[in-house]
Amino acid sequence: MQNKKSIFSFIAGAVFLVVVTGSCRPEELKSYTAVNNGDVSKLIGTWNGYSVNQRDVGAENKNFPYKSLDITAPLQFNNVKLTLNGTSSGTFSINYGTAPQFFKFSSGNWSVDDANKVGKVYLVNGVDSIVMTMGPYQYLLQNRLQLKQTKSLLGKPAIIYEFTFSK
Repeated sequence: MQNKKSIFSFIAGAVFLVVVTGSCRPEELKSYTAVNNGDVSKLIGTWNGYSVNQRDVGAENKNFPYKSLDITAPLQFNNVKLTLNGTSSGTFSINYGTAPQFFKFSSGNWSVDDANKVGKVYLVNGVDSIVMTMGPYQYLLQNRLQLKQTKSLLGKPAIIYEFTFSK
């Protein structure tokens, strides 16, 4: 009886060892391909208005219940077209369609802070300018562009507008 238990334990241990060592194989790693999402060339072209979200920074800081508001419909933002021409800078135009003119101007020159990893987009017309912060680079992979404009009150951010465009 003792001999049968030891034979069974030996066979069970051997099967366990074969299963464990046989299942441990190194995985084949796929080759890494770098994707440059933040390249300025992804911004060039005509972008259609998709959505606008207005965020109240004070309400967010104080954790109030109403922190943001979708203002796409009141601004008729779906009628807006933003066209960026050039390479890493150039001219731009904004066709508001039937939407109200919510920026100071509708045409001018544009540029970026870094052509390889865009962080800020500058829209300039004469002495007027608007500084827009880029949204997530992943949006560009989905043919979307998000630009954020921060409005300040007494030197502190008060309202953030998140303009999302699609191609």
